[in-house]
Amino acid sequence: MNRKQRRAAAGKTGQPSREEDPVDLHSAGIEAFRTGRLDLAAGLITQAIAADGNKPDFHYNLAIVLKAQGKLQEAVASYQRAIALRPDYADAYNNLGNLWKVLGQRRNALASFAAALEHRPGNADTLYNLGILCSEDGDRALAAVHFQRYLELYPSSPRAEEVRKILSSLQPS
Repeated sequence: MNRKQRRAAAGKTGQPSREEDPVDLHSAGIEAFRTGRLDLAAGLITQAIAADGNKPDFHYNLAIVLKAQGKLQEAVASYQRAIALRPDYADAYNNLGNLWKVLGQRRNALASFAAALEHRPGNADTLYNLGILCSEDGDRALAAVHFQRYLELYPSSPRAEEVRKILSSLQPS
C-alpha cells in the first residue's frame, strides 16, 4: 500500500494503517483538521507524537487542534513542548500568547509575545497582538509603539486600515 492509499484508508476508517510513519500520521491529522474532523486530527497527531515526539511542528499542530476543541490548557502544554524542542519558534510563542490572553494570563501573554518578537522581529501578527494587548491593558503609549511599527512594516496589509483607526483612537484628544 503506497502513502496515498494509506492516507485514504485512514480517512475512510478513521484509523491509520499500522504501516504509517509519523510524518504520514501528522499529515493525515492536518488533513483531518482541515476537513473539520477534530477528534480524528487530534488522534492522528497524537499518534505521530507517540512515534516521534521530537518534532516541534507535531506539538504545534496538536496545540492548534486542541485549541479548536476548546482544550485550552492542553493546547498551552503542547505549545510549550513545541517551544522546548525549538526555542526560537516564533509562531508557537505568538499563538501561546493568544492562548494566555484568552485564559486571562496577561503577563504570560505579554512574555510570549515579547519572545515571539525576539525571535522574529517585525512579525505582523505579533506586533498587532501586542498592540491590542497593551491597548486593552491601558498602556496607550506602548500600544501606539507596536501599531506604528506594524504600519511602518506593513502599510498595505489587510489590517492596515484597522490599525490606523486604532492608532488614531490612542492619540490624546
